Parts: sequence; C-alpha cells; structure tokens
Amino acid sequence: MLPPNKAIDPWVQQMESLDVRARRHVLYQFKPPMPLFLYKYFSYNQPYSLQNLRDVIVGSVLRLSSPSDFNDPFEMAAHFVMTATEDEKLARYESLVRQQAPHLGWRAIQARIKELMAGTEAFFAPTWQRSLKNVRDSAGVCCFAGSAKNRLMWGHYASNHKGVCLQFERVLDISTLSHAFRVRYVSDLPVLNWIVGFHEGISKMLFSKDPCWEYEQESRILINDQARRYLPFAPQALRRLIFGCRVEPTLVKTVKSFLAERTAAGHPRVEVYAAKQHPTKYRVVVTKAAQEDLA
Repeated sequence: MLPPNKAIDPWVQQMESLDVRARRHVLYQFKPPMPLFLYKYFSYNQPYSLQNLRDVIVGSVLRLSSPSDFNDPFEMAAHFVMTATEDEKLARYESLVRQQAPHLGWRAIQARIKELMAGTEAFFAPTWQRSLKNVRDSAGVCCFAGSAKNRLMWGHYASNHKGVCLQFERVLDISTLSHAFRVRYVSDLPVLNWIVGFHEGISKMLFSKDPCWEYEQESRILINDQARRYLPFAPQALRRLIFGCRVEPTLVKTVKSFLAERTAAGHPRVEVYAAKQHPTKYRVVVTKAAQEDLA
C-alpha cells in the first residue's frame, strides 16, 4: 500500500541492511534527531475504539483515517494563488483540458483553453474547493504523537486518561515507519499555486498545522486514496502498551484478552506499563506496570 518514494526508498534499503543498533545510531545523527519512538493514543468509549486497538495489537495493522473526519476544520487547508506567466498558464490549462476531456478535437480544446485563460480567481475558486475536498476525503492518514507523557494528549485522545497509549519503535519496521514524517507548525496557511508547483504545494499542505497543536509533536504517514483502509506493520515494531492513570478494570481485562490473542498468534511480547500522576508536579510518570495495575 505504500507507494514508491524516490526521496527515501534508497535510504530505507540502506537502513534495512544494518542491524538495529546501527539503525538507531543513524536516526540520532539527524538534525534534529528523527524520533526513535512513535506513540498512538486510544480512547475506549467510542464504538470503533476497541476494534481499532485490537487491530493494532493482534492484527498488526494501522487504520488510515480521512482528514475530513479530523477535529480541526483547518486540517489540510491552503491559500490558493495563480501567480504564473502566460506560458505557464497555457501549459497548465492545456494539460488539464486534455486530461479531463481527451475526446475533444483541436478547436474545442483551444476554445476551452481560451475560456480558462480569461478566468479570474473567483472563477476558479469552486474548482479549488472541490479539489481540496477530494484530497481531504480520499487521503489516508495515520497520526502519531511524540510522547507518552503529554497530559493534553491523554486528556484529548485517551478518554481523559482512561484509555491507553501504544509505543512503536521506528527502526523495527523501517520500511513502514520511516514514512512517518514530522508535521510543520506554521502560523500562515501554506500557499498552493494552482498553476506552478501544485504538487509540491500539496505536500506542504498535507504536513502543515496551526502552532496551537504543537504540543502533539505529531508525525504522520499519509497515503493518497487510502482513506479508511489499513496499513500493515511489522509486529515487532509495537514495543509497549501504557495504561492511563485513570484506566478502568473493564478496559484492563479487555486489553489483556487482546494481548493473549497476540501471543497465540505468535507475535512478540508487548511490555505493559502504567501512567501515574507525579506526587509533587504537574507531570505524568510512566513505569513498568505492577500486578495491582493489571488486576
């Protein structure tokens, strides 16, 4: 499901030839270092939540969500412009007309191009909005957080600390998790030039968010036309499961059943941890789960 990526595929092949320790060393050499661990929070009080959690723990698949379902209406928004020379516009419009209506004859194509050349930004606005909606609806996105100790993440995405957080180690599935790229937090909407550099602008748009979300330290995998589908990952890449500090016994029991299924399927063991409130600071502490945490 992951499409070829000329920018990183050679690097992935090189990384796969290294042992795990060497891979970790390579990631630390990035400036800033590439996150070694990726985290995903799960609530438990939504109809699909437990099924998604089981899919990851037992099935080793990640659900790719549609940005249209995200809680931020500014997700994948852009400021459209049409800054270009006449020749660039001609080339763009001819390409569009031939792509959208390949059956047209030469005269009809030229008439359509002439109409487009006379179009204003207001004329093209509905087309832009339709294009943007199509991208939002069809793109498949898997979001990861940068920490298992963020109180806001536990509160917003893990049922007010009653859910769980999963930890993935990137180097244990470098071919899949290397596609999790950092989100850029910027104050201005990314500029999307509909005439020149359109695809480069799309890429910037897909990985840009308002700085108010910076606490998430988000990385995301994005695959075109894969919304609501599933991305397999190597079972060994799932390293830890962390219970929230308010986790309820019913969820603990359910998760234990998922872990038993995982063991029966022959997948590597997942270490179980528990989040706790720091006794003197506004801080979450993550420690190895004690027996009472699993009761």
